[in-house]
Amino acid sequence: MARKRSILPYIISGFICLLAIGVFLVIQYMPSSKTVSYRAAMGFGERGYFMVDGVPLIEVSAPEIKNDVLYVPVDFVKAQLDEYIFWDEKADRLSITTATRVIRMNTENLDYYANHEPMRLNLPIYAIDGLAYLPAEFLEEFYGVRFEYIEATRLAVVTMPGEGISTGVISKRTSARFEPDIKSPIVKSIAKDTEVVLKEAYDRSAKFTKIMAVDGTVGYIPTNVISGVTHADPLPPKSPETPLLLNKPIEGKIVMLWDQINRYEDNLRSEKFQTHAGLDVLAPKWFSFDEENLNGDIINIADKAYVEWAHANGYQVWPMITDNFKGVVSNAVLTNTEIREHVIRQLLAFTSMYNLDGINVDFEAVRVADAEYFLQFIRELGPLLREQGASLSVAMFVPTYTKHYNRIEVAKVADYICVMAYDEHYQGSERSGPVASLPFVDRGIADTLLEVPKEKIIMGMPFYVRVWREVEEDGQIVPSVWNNLMMDAAYRIFTENGARFTWLPDIGSYYAEYAAVEDGVTATYRVWLEDVRSIEEKLGIASHYDIAGVAGWRRGLESAEAWGAIAAWKAGY
Repeated sequence: MARKRSILPYIISGFICLLAIGVFLVIQYMPSSKTVSYRAAMGFGERGYFMVDGVPLIEVSAPEIKNDVLYVPVDFVKAQLDEYIFWDEKADRLSITTATRVIRMNTENLDYYANHEPMRLNLPIYAIDGLAYLPAEFLEEFYGVRFEYIEATRLAVVTMPGEGISTGVISKRTSARFEPDIKSPIVKSIAKDTEVVLKEAYDRSAKFTKIMAVDGTVGYIPTNVISGVTHADPLPPKSPETPLLLNKPIEGKIVMLWDQINRYEDNLRSEKFQTHAGLDVLAPKWFSFDEENLNGDIINIADKAYVEWAHANGYQVWPMITDNFKGVVSNAVLTNTEIREHVIRQLLAFTSMYNLDGINVDFEAVRVADAEYFLQFIRELGPLLREQGASLSVAMFVPTYTKHYNRIEVAKVADYICVMAYDEHYQGSERSGPVASLPFVDRGIADTLLEVPKEKIIMGMPFYVRVWREVEEDGQIVPSVWNNLMMDAAYRIFTENGARFTWLPDIGSYYAEYAAVEDGVTATYRVWLEDVRSIEEKLGIASHYDIAGVAGWRRGLESAEAWGAIAAWKAGY
């Protein structure tokens, strides 16, 4: 007779399976009851912090309360409100630049200056641990932002211009979690009928919604417990300032001519009173710096009679200020706020004194480390010149040579960027070559157009001719610049030495060479001639890209035929 099998083991196995499934379901779907401090979860420690659009910021300095007033650090302002605000710790001075204003503030002083006019603050700014702090109410008025400080959590909640505020009421007690997941730890329990701020768009179909509690804690709650959603009108965006218009805009394409003047007496030479068909702007080199003191004092060799003659003949005058082509000069002038201001005050005085139409900044030796100060100088100078109805143009070599010059930002302030599209080969080049071949010029303008609007680009053309001398030393050809000459003088020297000129269409200039025995050594002289035809080729590039105009370096080196080509080009517009 067969033994009857027991079913008990099966029952036990089934029970164990059901128990395991139940435990799994509990683990899988039971909300976590673990709690955690929001500060601890965010890694804030005990410091205060800002919150923008529901996102806490810990990479900037903390807000401060001083005399019961909320103060905001300049690094927050720079990161969130104004990338151009400039704090000079050494000078203890804060600068704010806009399209029309330059504002200067000193710490612990209620007086400040807007475009050199004295103004008055309700509250001072302070320096705390070497960093400027601004009163929140000034920032609210100036930038259209709003701050709310929650003392219990040392949190400054920021509402940006254009940002709306939505709120909701909790319909039953709930828990705000660190992440939108029931397994995420609880950062705050929220009672029924509590109002919370919604930090993301309200979507009834969403499982969770990001909210901010009254104490500034941010977390995620079930969307189905939110009721009574209301939407406040957003803060109005701050209206952009309209830049001042120049008093004397130039019609059509601009033709500008740099005029190298090394001494005051050079202004009086008869050739300085020669007119040129098609010319719009003269840019005499009048302003440089005292290198002995490097305190920003400008050496001024301007002449009022020169300006009066230019105006009488329909020309504007945009004198050049240079850094003496020395990095030590630009460093000293640019990196000190008080010296920059001293320089700008002098330029404004000269603009008024001589009735100038603009200023041409030609700082050719700005170091990489000083580039931010160069931009600040331009931002501080531009609005004040515009207030006087004068233009601001900035000369720069092609981007290949000047990538660190903040060209994009400079162009936002300057009226024109003058691209010095020459010196392709220069003293120190490894081999002889043209001053400005067509590919070099074309690339210089094309690269500039990636950063500067075409309406602001003036293309600089060389009126000079660089003559090269080559000799052989130890089996190597050693080039050097023999001389920089006028167009006509270079042509004459080469033809007198029996050289024949050949047109190079890919370069856009005539080429010639000749050899001469000098002290028993054979020297080869080479030239890539700048003349009327090479100028016409470059004018074609300006037309192709439809830029604002052209400029020539320098006055007196060009041929009469070159002016005929320029005048015809100008008349074509």
